[in-house]
Amino acid sequence: MTQRPITIRQKPLRAILQAPDGLIRLRRPQDGLYKNVTEGDLLWLREQFYLPERVDHLSPTGAEAADISAVFAVDLFGQDHAVMGLGISRAAHTLPRFWSRFHFTVRSVTRQNLLEITLAEAQAEGFSSREAWIRDWDNMVSSVSGRMRTRMSEYDPEVLVFDLQLHRSPVDRTQKAGPENTSATIRETGNV
Repeated sequence: MTQRPITIRQKPLRAILQAPDGLIRLRRPQDGLYKNVTEGDLLWLREQFYLPERVDHLSPTGAEAADISAVFAVDLFGQDHAVMGLGISRAAHTLPRFWSRFHFTVRSVTRQNLLEITLAEAQAEGFSSREAWIRDWDNMVSSVSGRMRTRMSEYDPEVLVFDLQLHRSPVDRTQKAGPENTSATIRETGNV
């Protein structure tokens, strides 16, 4: 079982965390970090986060050593972080694994053209339409690559489609995280 990080934008993340059965579907470019992901792999979530303003000068490792926890942007529901006494917003890719609250087990990996996403799938990620989802995809790809590629609606590339099982607590790294033993592999951390 391979383990790797995954970042999910705020709007889809809010919708995904509300999925009652924890079964979700995500798409990723086929030429990136996830090209070798296979069934049974474990993905740990990286989220945008804050530290309390009084310790905002600390690195995540320094904050953890001082027994200070991260505050996650998805939990703020639009509240002003400065009013709440929080420091600057920290990018999801800087979240260390020890603060990851949610893990996903990969149940299947398939390929599909990007524009084959259904309205129901777009809505499951918190979007009102396929078009809104596609615009968000274009923005994500351009922000990750640092340059704007051809609009996906014009190109319609083949992408990886992951069916995932959400674990609402981190999965113990020493045990297999397959769907057949999901409940047996979750350890309580008190971070949820």
